Amino acid sequence: MDKSDLRVVRTKQLLSTTLFRLLETTSFTKITVNDICKDALVSRSAFYAHFEDKYDLLQFSMKVLNCNILDEEETGDFHEMIHQVLGNIKDNVRIFKNLLINDFEVTTLEMFRDSFQIELQEVISEKECFPLTLPEPVDVSIAYYAFGITSTIIYWIQKGLKYDIDTMANCINDLVLK
Repeated sequence: MDKSDLRVVRTKQLLSTTLFRLLETTSFTKITVNDICKDALVSRSAFYAHFEDKYDLLQFSMKVLNCNILDEEETGDFHEMIHQVLGNIKDNVRIFKNLLINDFEVTTLEMFRDSFQIELQEVISEKECFPLTLPEPVDVSIAYYAFGITSTIIYWIQKGLKYDIDTMANCINDLVLK
C-alpha cells in the first residue's frame, strides 16, 4: 500500500484522531482496537492494514503530535521546546492523564520517554540550541535527562498542574542546563 496515497493518509489520521478523542474519557489500557474502529467507522481489517496494534497507533499518533507541537512555531531552543510541550499537555491534560497515570502501563511511559529522547537528541545535535556538552556515552546522558523530564511532567500532572507552564519550563530548563 502506497503510504502517500491520500486514502492511507486520511485513514491513519482518522484513527489517530479517534484514539485521542477516546483518550479524553478512557484510559489507554481500557481502549480496544474494536473501540477505535467502531468510533472511527473503520473496519478492523483496515486498522490492521495500517497498524500492528493499538500501541503502534499510539506511537504513530505521538510522532504526529510531536511534529505538530514543535512545528507550530519554529523551536528556537530547549526552553522553548519544553514550554511548547507543557502547553500542549496542559491543553490536553485528560488525554495525558489517561495515557500516563490512570491504569498506569509501562509501555506508554516508555513511548512518552522515548519521544523525549528523540527530541533531545535532535536539540543536542544543534549545539546553539543546547549549550552543554554531555558526558560520554551521550546516549546514556540523554536517557537520563529524558527519564527525568518524563518523571517531572508526570509529577506535574499528578499534582493537578499545580505550577504554571512558565514555572515548570524554567525549572526543567534549569535542571537540565545548569
